[in-house]
Formats: sequence, structure tokens, C-alpha cells
Amino acid sequence: MLPFLSEAQTFTDTLWTKVLGGTNFESPKYAGGEGPSTKASVMVDDQDNVFITTGTLSNDNDVNASFGMLDAWVIKMNPEGDTLWTKVFGGSQNDSPLGIVSDGNGGCVIVGVTNSDDGDFAATGHHGTTEFEDGFSAFIDKDGNLTKIKQYGSGEYTTETQAGDEFSSGGHDGLNAVTATADGNFMAVGYTNSIDGDLGPMDESQYWSGWFLKFDPTGKKLSSYKISDDTGGQNESFQYNLYDVVQAENGEFVALGEAIQGFSMFYWVVKTDGIDNVNKTWTQTYGCGSFLYPKAITKKDNESYVACGWIMGGDGDVRATTYGNTDIWAFEIDDQDGSILKQNAFGTAGGEDPFDIITLKNGNILIGASIITPEGFPQDFGGYDNWLLELDSNPDTLLTYRFGGAGYDAISGIAESNKGDAFYTASITNSNDEQGYVHKNYGEVDICLNCSLQNPNRTL
Repeated sequence: MLPFLSEAQTFTDTLWTKVLGGTNFESPKYAGGEGPSTKASVMVDDQDNVFITTGTLSNDNDVNASFGMLDAWVIKMNPEGDTLWTKVFGGSQNDSPLGIVSDGNGGCVIVGVTNSDDGDFAATGHHGTTEFEDGFSAFIDKDGNLTKIKQYGSGEYTTETQAGDEFSSGGHDGLNAVTATADGNFMAVGYTNSIDGDLGPMDESQYWSGWFLKFDPTGKKLSSYKISDDTGGQNESFQYNLYDVVQAENGEFVALGEAIQGFSMFYWVVKTDGIDNVNKTWTQTYGCGSFLYPKAITKKDNESYVACGWIMGGDGDVRATTYGNTDIWAFEIDDQDGSILKQNAFGTAGGEDPFDIITLKNGNILIGASIITPEGFPQDFGGYDNWLLELDSNPDTLLTYRFGGAGYDAISGIAESNKGDAFYTASITNSNDEQGYVHKNYGEVDICLNCSLQNPNRTL
């Protein structure tokens, strides 16, 4: 295993770096600003065009519209980093795009969370008042036209206790990630505490639960299921949220999320039995005895998956050496029962936070993260930097690549080119300096898209 931060093991070249944004925040909460949680997600189509989606509070420079508060923003760029088009959509409330996938026709499908019932969301059927968020899907064609948009969820519901008191709940529904299905549709995952609308009829004993939502290329709901760990979601202290999903063999799905059970926090992975029926095949929780945050999962092969997130400490299911503060934890899990096959941790005494993970065409694993190291470490651009880690099957470090500026830089989404010769990283940045990689800032926090040539000695 190479040292986790080996200066000799870096990619050979950065082909280009482009900064995009306006004078306000893009991805505000992830960068320490105000507003709802959002992130920069990225994908590559079959022509190597790059799509990025994020939330924005701007209305100038690269951001060509505003509907009020946080809007959804989509950018399409060619392989050389030239902007082909940008699209802003939303309403007068907060609209946060969180997941993106190709529509198979040169466009994209985006899912996220919205509180709006006007603007682009005026005719989409918001559930309840704008106090309660819905999940949404939005379809944008290859030319940047918003062709379809749909909301999913439920309004607040009121029940009566045995003592005759009224109890109000429900209405909080959101989608965090989406993937294309083998039958030409889409599966999204997220969270819900609703029992009616698109979530009903459901058992009221399930409170905050994970959510599987399947929809077709018109946005029509095909199936909608609440799901929780085997311990159930019987009360408000039990909360479940799914952050990422991949399709397994035979139309099955595996999703990664978080399970909060009272005062305990866990990584949570659930496997379902197929495209049309979302029943649990198995469910597993994994803990470290302290704070943690699961982020993303990728299919390694037909027999296993690799999940990642951050941890604090090495107790419980964490058997890898940890470095202090928050470290990246990557662990391989078995397709049959969710048991841990292999694991490793990566970090310094400073602090690391992974945001995305993908399986490369050569079978290795790539993690996109942020890193902050103690003073005196080599290749430190200052503040938080972008950090790419390529891992082998163990998973041990093969290559690391660190880049950024003197400010805050954090990779939020990663993708690989179709030929397997370059990485695309979408990061959040407020850097602007000559020594680093980021030489422009429009104001507050921008989005930085970087294309990095992979090491030519890699075996594809």
C-alpha cells in the first residue's frame, strides 16, 4: 500500500480548469453559507459532454435567471471545457438539485428537493403548503430546454391520539440521488415522513423513512415505497435517509444512507428485490462508535459494492487505522448479505470529507473529497483542497491528486471520460490566486470544473 499522500503518485496533467458562477453563493450550505443543503453533481454523456447541476443564489455573470431564493442551475460543457448552455429553473422558494443522470438522448434528468409552488413548479402539484418540501424530477433536453418537471410527496396529515389530542406530522419528502434503470425508467432515493399522497396508503408506524421512487421518462410515478431498517421507524428518534443508489444484477437496487436510532448514528445499506417491487432483500447498519456521515456507493462488480463517507474514530465496524479528526472510510460489502469484505481509512490529523465515489473502467475505485492538513504538509494549497484518490481492489491507495487554491475547495461530484483517459471533477470554491489552480472568483462561492489527464501508465 502506498502512503495515503504520496507526492510521486499524482496525475500527470490538468487539461483545463473552468470557474462558473455569479456574485452570490453557488452550493451555499456546503460552503459554509446560508440556505438549504445542496451540492454540485456531475455526469458525462456518450459524447463526453459534461453536465453539472447545483443550487445558486446568483443572478448575474454565468447565472442568467433567478426565480427567488435558491434556484436549480444546470450547465452543459463540451469535452474542451467550453460552455454549451446553462439553464436556471425554480420558483420563489428554495429549489435544491441533488442528483443527475443522463436521459439517454443527450439531455439529463435531475432530482432534488423543492418548497416552491410557483414559477416552473406552478403546475406540478406541490403537496401541502410551501413549508413542506417535495421531491422533484426535472427533464432537460440536449439543447437546454426544460421539457418536464414533476413533484412527489404528501402534505401534512393530522391524527388523533388515544387521549383525544391532535398530532400533526408528515409532508417532508426529498430526493437525493437518481439512476437509470435497465427497463428505460429512473429510480430515485431520498427520505420521507409521509403516509399519504405519493407515499400512501402506508403504515403509520413508519415515521422518518428512506424512500424509493421509480418514474418513467415523462416523470409519471411508477412506484413509491417507504423503507427502514429491520428495527423499524416506530418513533421520531428513529430516522432514515437514503443518499445514493446503484442498480445491481437482475433489476435489484442497493442504496446507501444514514440510520439514526435514538442517540446512535450508523451507515445504512439496503438491497431491494427488483425494479417493480421494492421489498428488502437485506439491510445492514455499520457504526464507528462516534460521529459519521455516509456519502456515496458504487457497484464494484456483480458480487460487491464499495461505500464511502467520513468517520470519527475507529471503533465498532471500523477496523482500519484512522488518522484523527474526520477520515475517509471506504468499505467493500458483499452482494449477498451486506457483510463487510474489506475496508480502509484515508486521512491526516487535519480532516477529510468524501463526496462521491465511482468505479473506473479499469476496475479501480475513484473517490472525490476535500482535505485539510496540518501546517507543513507538502502539496498544501491552503484551506480546504480538492482531493482525488484512486484505489485498487483491496482498497489501497494507488494514486492521489490534490489541487485547489488558497481558499475553500471541495470536490462534490466526479465522472470519468468515455475513453477512460480523464477525470472530470466538479468542486465548490471561493479561491482566487495565482499559485494554485483556481484563478477566478465571481463572488462568494463558485463552481469549478476540472479536467485532469489520467496517468498514461494506467492499465485500462
